[in-house]
Amino acid sequence: MRHLIKPTKDKLVLVLETSCKSPCKHCFIEPGQKVFRRAKEIAEKAFDLGYSVYFYATEISPECFDVYKNVGQNEADSSICVRGDTALSELDWLVQKRGRIGFSLHGAKKETQEALSGRGSFDKTLDAIRYVAAHNPKAQMNIWSVIHKKNADEIRAVCEIARDLGIHELTFAKMGYLGRARRLDTSWFLSFEDVSKVISTVKSICESGAFPNPHITLAPNWGLTRKQASKFREGDKLPYYRTKKFCPAGVQHFTVDARTMLVYPCHHFSADRRFGIGYWSKRGIIITDDSFMNAVKNLDEPCGGCDDLDICGGGCRAEAIAEHLRLTGEYSYSAALIYCRRLVQDYSGQIIE
Repeated sequence: MRHLIKPTKDKLVLVLETSCKSPCKHCFIEPGQKVFRRAKEIAEKAFDLGYSVYFYATEISPECFDVYKNVGQNEADSSICVRGDTALSELDWLVQKRGRIGFSLHGAKKETQEALSGRGSFDKTLDAIRYVAAHNPKAQMNIWSVIHKKNADEIRAVCEIARDLGIHELTFAKMGYLGRARRLDTSWFLSFEDVSKVISTVKSICESGAFPNPHITLAPNWGLTRKQASKFREGDKLPYYRTKKFCPAGVQHFTVDARTMLVYPCHHFSADRRFGIGYWSKRGIIITDDSFMNAVKNLDEPCGGCDDLDICGGGCRAEAIAEHLRLTGEYSYSAALIYCRRLVQDYSGQIIE
């Protein structure tokens, strides 16, 4: 039944500005047209209506600062992730950027990076980082590195590059079957054994003390550690951001694609219209398909009592649904959410009630 998500501050609208034309094969965003103005209008309207707002920009523009201010977004915590050609073409702007600057680096070797992000992207990204470090010493420089089957053995080397470049934070994310990545063949995707090995590798690197800088983290889609899971079960639900549930997608958080005006449960679904649940209007978010919301309610919170979150992916429903789609060819929300449990059972031999 068609209905409005009532604008309140506990409902967050992520406005996705989809102007990026980079060729990255893994990105959850499809290459788009310039829609900055429209994205700005949506973000400011959502804020005026009473929603909380996060403006996710893929186009570098000084006007981002105006949008952040107008929607009450913390400028220092607002990271624009830049890549190769974009970084080099916007150096003057980057040296003025306050707060975080995120760079995409998906391997320690030129051929590894370029296999995912295009010719020249490795050298151009490193050149841009060096330039910003030299001319904007107050910038908080981060690297976002997507891990897949073909670069998993380069994790330590990426840490060394980040350290030598003066990077403040290095985040490793797991490449899922989402967005453009769904067009890649299976040789790119990590197995359960691979995932466990990556988690162990990063944990070992962090515990070794060899990298006081950068601060090294795993993105939430790898899963929570048992310590984090314990905190979650005890009511401290802050492994990533404050929400009523571990995963607020489609219930507390919603994504608006500024190009299509479609609404998705989360930004990771935005390149696949099959996962649209509604559209943006002048009144706010209109839901036209309750399937996702109903599936979440029926399943309740699947991750809170699970001791194997670090195996399954930590309750990232986008990952679970995408993996279900990759392995079965189906994309039913309810089947996928249940399927993430079955995957853990098959791997660990543990029955999850």
